[in-house]
Amino acid sequence: MTTTNDKLRSVLLAAMLVTSVFAGTAAFAGTVAANHDTSGTQDISSTDVVFQGQTAAATGYANDASVTLYDDDGNYEDQYSADGSGHVTFATNGLEGQYTLGGTNSSSSNVYDFQVVQQTVALNKSNVSVSTNVDGVHFNIDDSNRAGDFDFTVNSTDSDFNNQTFNAGESDSFNVSTVDLGAGNYTLTMAVNDTTTTEEIQLTVTEAADLDATFDQNVFGQQRGDVANITVDLTSTSVADVFVGSSEVNYLQKIDIQDKNDDGKVHIHFNSYYTNESGYEYVTAEGDDTANIDDSFGGQTNVENAPVASGNYPLNVTENNNKDNELDVATLNLGQRSTDAAQSWVAPSNSLSGNNLNPSDVTDVVSQSNTVASGDYAVVQVKASGLYGSFNDSNTNWNRSGLDLTIQQEDAGVNANPISFNASNESVRTVVDSQNNTFFALVPTNQIDYDDTRGDTESLPTGEWNATFTVEEPFAVASDTEQVSTTFTVEEKSVTLNEGNDITVGQRMTNVSGQSNLAPGTTLTVEARSSGQFLKTTQVEVGSEGMFTASFDFSDVSNGTEFSVATRNNFPGSSDEISGVVNVNAVDETETTEGTSTTTTTTTTTTTTTTEETTTEETTTEETTTEAGTTETTTDGGDGGIPGFGVSVALVALVAAALLALRRSN
Repeated sequence: MTTTNDKLRSVLLAAMLVTSVFAGTAAFAGTVAANHDTSGTQDISSTDVVFQGQTAAATGYANDASVTLYDDDGNYEDQYSADGSGHVTFATNGLEGQYTLGGTNSSSSNVYDFQVVQQTVALNKSNVSVSTNVDGVHFNIDDSNRAGDFDFTVNSTDSDFNNQTFNAGESDSFNVSTVDLGAGNYTLTMAVNDTTTTEEIQLTVTEAADLDATFDQNVFGQQRGDVANITVDLTSTSVADVFVGSSEVNYLQKIDIQDKNDDGKVHIHFNSYYTNESGYEYVTAEGDDTANIDDSFGGQTNVENAPVASGNYPLNVTENNNKDNELDVATLNLGQRSTDAAQSWVAPSNSLSGNNLNPSDVTDVVSQSNTVASGDYAVVQVKASGLYGSFNDSNTNWNRSGLDLTIQQEDAGVNANPISFNASNESVRTVVDSQNNTFFALVPTNQIDYDDTRGDTESLPTGEWNATFTVEEPFAVASDTEQVSTTFTVEEKSVTLNEGNDITVGQRMTNVSGQSNLAPGTTLTVEARSSGQFLKTTQVEVGSEGMFTASFDFSDVSNGTEFSVATRNNFPGSSDEISGVVNVNAVDETETTEGTSTTTTTTTTTTTTTTEETTTEETTTEETTTEAGTTETTTDGGDGGIPGFGVSVALVALVAAALLALRRSN
C-alpha cells in the first residue's frame, strides 16, 4: 500500500530531477565540501549515518521553507525552518532509527533518507585500582562503531579530579592522570564530545605502601659458567639498584633495574661465563624490563678476560640512586661446573623438523634406545653444567675452543677411514635445556652433510656409532679434560606383520599385530587389499616396545576371499606383507603385545560306518598356552572303546556275572 510518505517522496524526487538540470553541478560541489565538516555537524545530503547527539544539516531549500522530518513509517516527527540561505540544522538527541527529511512549501525541495545510531565505545577495563604513588591509568579503546578519531572528555563530579580531554579512536590508547588524587573511590565518565555516548569508569585509589625492594629468595644458586636468575620484588617503585659482590671477593658491580611492565618484579639474568669479557652485555632482564651494568659506578674486577670464580657473592638492593638506603640482602652462590653423563635416544623422522625447538619439543617425542632405524633421529643427550652462558641458539657455539661433541663410526671396514663429524655440522641441531643442565644433539640419520659444505646429504651407514662429548682447556671454565660418551646402532628400517605368518580370518573385526624398529610414535599406514574386491586402510602408531596392532573389519567380505595385508611404505628385507583368506569357520586367535599369548584350538572329528557293526569316534582337545608359564589341559572322550564303559565298570560287571552263574548252579 502506498503511504502518504511514499507519495510525498515521489513528488519531491520529481521536483529534484527538474531542478537538477540547472543546479546539479553547483549542488554536487557543495555536497563534497560539506562532507569534511569536523565540528560535529553532519550533512545528511552527503552521508546517510548520523550519530545520536550530533547536529544534522541539509541544504538546497528555499528561504524560510518549512521542512518536515518523518520516521521510517511515514509518521510526522518534527518540522524545521530553513534559514535565509536555504540551510536546515537540527539536533538528533532523542532520535534513533531511519528518518526522511523533506519540504512542503519550498520552490526547490530536497528529500534525504538517513539513519541516527548510538555511537558505541568499549574500553579494555571499567574497574580500576591504583595507589597514590601511581601517576595515571592506561586505557585502550578496544572497539567502536565509529571510524576515525573523535574528541572525548574524562570527567568526574569530584572536585579533586581534573577533567581531561583526548582525541583517539578504535585500537588507540590514552592515559588518565590520577596525580593529586587521595585515597578513595571515584566515578569517572568518558563522554564523547559531539554525541550522547558515555562510558562509566569506577576508580579506586589506595594509599601507597612504603617504597621497598626485596629478593624473592635468600640464596640464588648456579654453576660457574651458567646464567644465574635473580628476581627482585618492587613495592611503590619501578626502579632500584642491585649490587653484586664486594671488596672481599675482589668483584663488585652495580646493576640498574627497572620494572617496565608494572608487574612489580624484575627477573635479572646474570651470565657468569661472560662477566669479565669486554663489550659483552652479561646482565639482562626478562621481557620488557631492563637490567644494565652501571659503567659509571667504577666496579671492581681483578681478573681480566676470565669468568668470575666460583664462590659466594653478596647481593644487596638499594633505593634508586641512594646506596645508603639498603632494602634487602641475599647471596649468589656459583658452584663448580661438572660433566656428568651421555645417553642415546631416538625420535621419529618427522618429529623434530621445526625451527626454534624448545626442550619440551624434544622430550615429548624421544624414547630411550641405542638402536635407531635409518631415517629416524638419533638424539644424543648430555648432562653437564657450566656450559650455558656460552651457548646461544646457533650451532656456532661448538666452534668455541675446548668444547666438542664428535660422532664417529665405530667400524668402517677394512682399508677405510671411519666417518666422523661433530655438533658444529650444519646437519646437526642443538637444543639447550639450561634449567636441567642438559643439551640434546639432534642427528638426522639420513641427512648428514659429512663435509659440512652445505652440499649433498647422505645417510649414516648401518652399524655402531660413538658420540663423545669433551670439555677441556682452553674452554674458559674448564680446569681439566672431561669426557662422556654413548653409542647407538643404525639399522635398516624393518616392519614385520604377524611374525611373517599368513593369516586366516573370520567375517568379523580382526587384529593384525606387527613389530618394527622404527622409533616409538612413528605412524604407519597398514592396508588390507583384495584386487577388484576391497581396500581397507588404517593408521597405527608404533608403541614403546616397537609393537603395533592394525584392526580390520571383514564382516562385509565374502567367504573364501583371498587378500594381502601390507604396510603402505616399502621396507626392503622386511616381512611387511602377508597373505590372508576369509574363512567363515575360522576360530578366534588373539595375540597381545605385552608378552602374553592365548591360543584356543577345538577339533571335532566324527566318523560313522554301517555294515554289521557301528563305530562312532569323537575327539575333543583343548589347549591353553601362556608365555609367562605353560599350562596344558587335555580332555579325552575315550580311547576308541565303548563310550562311558571304563575299567571299574567292567570289573563290577564281571563280579555280577559270576554271582549270577553261581546262583543258577545251585
